[in-house]
Amino acid sequence: MRRGFRTSMIIISIIVIVIDRWSKLFFLHYLSARETLPIIPGFLHFTLTKNPGVTFGLFPGNTWIPSLITIAALIFGIWWYVFKADDILTKFILSLIIGGGAGNLIDRLQYGYVIDFIDVRGVWPFIFNFADSCVVVGFSLLILKVILEEKRRAKNA
Repeated sequence: MRRGFRTSMIIISIIVIVIDRWSKLFFLHYLSARETLPIIPGFLHFTLTKNPGVTFGLFPGNTWIPSLITIAALIFGIWWYVFKADDILTKFILSLIIGGGAGNLIDRLQYGYVIDFIDVRGVWPFIFNFADSCVVVGFSLLILKVILEEKRRAKNA
């Protein structure tokens, strides 16, 4: 794979981390804990929360468990990116996942919790952040890609 392309995928991960850090620090300084700022009242709010666990608040208060899970996932994602991913789409997807995972890991190591602020009411019961969105979108795209590739292989077999 071309060096320039590899560099651009690393830049995507860095951009994800920068947007995530900036947005979290903005709301950490702009709102107090559990304060909400309605953008579209009853639907989209910015509500500052400090999540000491992993996704959906699992393992609260055990910073080392989520940190170890995230570090293991990042190591696996980087390994896959470097040694297994052989197409642009997979590298892009992994860049989203790696950037999002790194953004949340920075929070855990710096604060002992993850800063969440995106509150979509009536649609999703959990408050999340930009990094979470990148990880979820990345994994969703990865699953969809694997399913479509398997269907294509089965059809060609």
